[in-house]
Amino acid sequence: MSSEAAIQALAADAQAQGASDVHLDLDVDAVRVRLRVDGRLRQWVPARLEPGGLRAAAWAVAGNGTDRLGDWQVASHSDGERLALRLRAERPGHLAEGLAALGMVPAQARTIFRMTERPGGLVVVAGPRGSGRRSTIAALLGGEARTRSVVTVDLALPGALTIAGLQGQAAIEQALSLDPDILALGDLADRGAAALAFQVAASGRRVLARVEAPDAIAAFEHLRALRVDRLALAAQLRAVTAQRLAQRLCHVCRRPVQASNRIAALLGFDPGAVIHESAGCGACDGRGTAGAIGVFELIAFDPAMARLVNDGADAALLARHAFLNAPRLDSAARSMARQGLIDAAEAVRLGRG
Repeated sequence: MSSEAAIQALAADAQAQGASDVHLDLDVDAVRVRLRVDGRLRQWVPARLEPGGLRAAAWAVAGNGTDRLGDWQVASHSDGERLALRLRAERPGHLAEGLAALGMVPAQARTIFRMTERPGGLVVVAGPRGSGRRSTIAALLGGEARTRSVVTVDLALPGALTIAGLQGQAAIEQALSLDPDILALGDLADRGAAALAFQVAASGRRVLARVEAPDAIAAFEHLRALRVDRLALAAQLRAVTAQRLAQRLCHVCRRPVQASNRIAALLGFDPGAVIHESAGCGACDGRGTAGAIGVFELIAFDPAMARLVNDGADAALLARHAFLNAPRLDSAARSMARQGLIDAAEAVRLGRG
């Protein structure tokens, strides 16, 4: 295990203890480790690393000028005898909150976090124009634009540098000259841009890409149509999410009603199923709706999906595996209708694509 990997393993164990900071005091033949948990420092003995190996790793990291290790900011004292790690962003919480505000269910948010916590990799956000893809990419970034270098191409995001006046591969090459930690792309429209995006993902940088496609499988097929190398797809693609926008029912005036036989049949509900409708009120200016909410489907490219991709599985087989235990857009819309988040007409519309 390399020195940096050893310290990252230590930091991961510390984070599991609830630590926001890790302090290592390096002596000639020992290392004292303290964690800051809930604002207080306490002594800690890590179980994963032997004292001698920990000391050598800490000295190496302190001496090589490293300032970042994964999600941790690294600072070392000028005498090389102290090393401090600070968690740069509480990404899981920020990510879940941001995605939940858009309409993503907790299980989907947890999955996409799990698939993106490793360095590098590419996440695709798909949907038609006007479906809220930019907001989803911003939510996926969370607060990282404040602590990491985020560069975007054809996609304006708060706190990020944006490449203007160039498109495709040339724009990505210009973005790379700015040494980003995270690259966000407004489109993957041509073969050269797609190939370079996957090369960037393989280098350890995270890549987020917006794709215009009706659903997640279609977005994946778009990448295959651009002739992205099969091995690159299997190794670097972390997740593909697709979305639509629906009108959110006003929570003040919505009320439960019994679905008609026709609506129940269209939505695949049992006869007499309860749905919701809104007549309009002062809170929603008589509209019956209060803004928009996202409806999502998500494909996580876990090892089993990666094997299918590497084996050249067709779209039907990929879909069967991907949505075995996860909702597609139509079933997600039906679930939201049952919960009273959207009305039956919206669920039917989304179910028809």
